[in-house]
Amino acid sequence: MIIADDEIKVCQLLTHLVNWNDMGMEIVAVINDGKKAYDAICNLKPDIVITDIRMPNYDGIDLIRMTKEILPETYFIIISGYSQFEYAKSAIQYGVENYLLKPIKSKELINTLTKIIEKHALKLSDNWEKNELKIMLHSSEEKVKKNLLAELLVDPESKITGIGINELNCEFCCHFKKGYYTILIIKPFMEPEDKSKEVLSLLLTKILCTAKEKLEVCCEEVVTMTWEGQVLCLINTEDPTLTTVKKQLNKVRIEISNLQDIFSNVKIVIGIGQVVDSLSNVHQILQQAQTAVMDRLIRNGECIIEFKENGQSEKEVFDVIDTQVRNRILSYFEVLDIAGILSELTELWKVLEEAKDSQFIYQYYNEIVSLLLYGVKNYMSPYQFPDLTWYQKKFKSFLTVPDIFQWLKQHISEEFDKFTAEKRIQDSKPMRQAKQYINENYNKEITLENVSSLTGFNPAYFSALFKKETGENFMEYIMKVRIQNAKYLLIQTNKDIGDIAADVGYTDLKYFSKLFKKKTGLNPSEFRKLYG
Repeated sequence: MIIADDEIKVCQLLTHLVNWNDMGMEIVAVINDGKKAYDAICNLKPDIVITDIRMPNYDGIDLIRMTKEILPETYFIIISGYSQFEYAKSAIQYGVENYLLKPIKSKELINTLTKIIEKHALKLSDNWEKNELKIMLHSSEEKVKKNLLAELLVDPESKITGIGINELNCEFCCHFKKGYYTILIIKPFMEPEDKSKEVLSLLLTKILCTAKEKLEVCCEEVVTMTWEGQVLCLINTEDPTLTTVKKQLNKVRIEISNLQDIFSNVKIVIGIGQVVDSLSNVHQILQQAQTAVMDRLIRNGECIIEFKENGQSEKEVFDVIDTQVRNRILSYFEVLDIAGILSELTELWKVLEEAKDSQFIYQYYNEIVSLLLYGVKNYMSPYQFPDLTWYQKKFKSFLTVPDIFQWLKQHISEEFDKFTAEKRIQDSKPMRQAKQYINENYNKEITLENVSSLTGFNPAYFSALFKKETGENFMEYIMKVRIQNAKYLLIQTNKDIGDIAADVGYTDLKYFSKLFKKKTGLNPSEFRKLYG
């Protein structure tokens, strides 16, 4: 391993923060300059580099980028004491293992190094499955514990819910005790432009590690895993009121919110299911935690939300989105009036300003999207919008109702723009064919009928479309092409003017001269004298 930081004290701290021998690692160089660090990497080819963002000559990002070009398997850990979100985002895109803030915590560094060791061991193995099992058994009980949550997610009727604590502990390497259980869901929300796969993956790792660290001090057992962009925690506690648990969860929220230099404007919502005294109904508790997270839409900015039964909404979805509303929206689709559709969406959103039921909001959103997709299918075919499942997944990524509908309106506008651009290209294709034909055959007799037949339209429709697309009527365009070619021949050749008239499609010299003067202000002879 190489340590690169321009602060000598930080380098000294890192060398003594971890027992490197016990971890099977060796520090081969400690360097205070970016260029010297790169030279050392080229010569020593380390497995791991711990580097600061800011250094003389080459900064941390330059060091990562250049190293990855020659040694793509090198693992990087970034450390920084500055609020530098753009730097952090760049580093994450290069695939760093972690981004640690100063002052560096020993436990966080050791956790990161342990994950690197496991990943590295898998890469070195000739037998992937055998080595993975070995690591699972000897290095990480957490992977076995995750199987418990994974099985509950996949199979609500799993045998897990019916077996005793001792058997459960034995099978899944857990340490459950008699007491109380619940499930927590910690869901992060970020700005859309920061939701890259790499950024989300690192954020979820940070949340998982922080939650586990904070909850282990007040719980008998904590089982965690990431799932669908959020962190799940199954906890076992002696306190049915969760008083200390909620205090620790607030610390998790604050600690993650303070990582603004890594994750810009990140917010987290924590949903808590009901507390029970057995695991027999744990899948139901999971659903309650999911409902609690969705209740963020009606809980006025609360970050830690306990599940409670919401009263039924006074309105039904179809009371609001009735036949009249549906017909109005579909009529706007029929004439491709995006302004009308957006106006209807604005009115529909107002209904949700006083909504007290998150399930009603979700159903309402689904009905609006289904109606929009119906309009797309019937009036914008063959253009394809994403399917309903995609929109349902998107719904879960927004923190507030205004966020959802602001995005939906913007999304519909952008899709309409794409559709109209594609339609314009499709409509202009026959016009391109017609113009190509005219430019290749201008010296022959050309009629509206034979060109419209070539493009597959009837003459009247083709004439109107041609005028709309080119700004000129059909005969005017032919005349313009012929006069342009006549001008070229008058300037570039010594041909007789009568021959030039015939070459561009006019057999009557007098008529040709009259048209030429009308378009250029000069007769052909005068034009040749002036420009020839």
